[in-house]
Amino acid sequence: MTADAHVALCVDGAYAAAGAVAVATLARHFRPDVPLTVWVLHAGLTAAERRRFEAAMASAPAGELNLLRLPPELLDLPVRSDYITSATFGRLALARLLPPAATRILYLDADTMVRGDLSELFSLDLAGATAGAVREPSDPFLWSRNGLQHVFDLGLDPWQPYFNVGVLLLDAPAFRTARAEERCLEYLTAHRPDRMDQDALNAVLHGAVLELPARWNVENYYFKTRARRERYRTILADACVLHYVGHRKPWNDPRVWLAGEWRRELRALDR
Repeated sequence: MTADAHVALCVDGAYAAAGAVAVATLARHFRPDVPLTVWVLHAGLTAAERRRFEAAMASAPAGELNLLRLPPELLDLPVRSDYITSATFGRLALARLLPPAATRILYLDADTMVRGDLSELFSLDLAGATAGAVREPSDPFLWSRNGLQHVFDLGLDPWQPYFNVGVLLLDAPAFRTARAEERCLEYLTAHRPDRMDQDALNAVLHGAVLELPARWNVENYYFKTRARRERYRTILADACVLHYVGHRKPWNDPRVWLAGEWRRELRALDR
């Protein structure tokens, strides 16, 4: 296991409250004898939002919280979504913005809720890969309908996995050596993909991503309806991270699965 565990989130707007819930549930489940450092990269936080993140770390007494402002050049990148914000581009710069001691970085989207111990990921053998991620369940291949938008133009093997990068395990030195941040920004400029930095990371890190088991990023594909929750009950029972992708979030739709639990987490932080 690496000496320290570094976990990063990138937040702005409504995702600031969401990120606090992600941090609270992360800290509660994290192995207590592993030093945990949480980095919240943000576009500006109110005093109340800062207090939420501080409260979120309370269940990790040995944990360290760092609030870091997102560079303006990332926030100025064009957004091609009506629910994803420009803070998403922060994950491209984690290997540059975090200190050299953060050799392994776990990135979490703010719209996640942790239900298991993530410390195991810091001892996982990446087998020489630059990153680890979970395959998109709804679009499992590069050629899938909502997979890599320019796969055939790029000449890549269309049968390779298409990854969701909402949970992304980074080998930071390898990411820097590969110039992955710069190459992703070049890709975004050249192709303007609808899935923005997710497409860029899939293209740039093609062949250098270790596929992780679904339990580390269980998307709402598996729990969107009652029928799916029954069908995928084994996957849900094993889930370490629930990921509320798409427009429907626990904070804007009480019908979302476990929205009540998510909202109780937020209320507890405000108390």
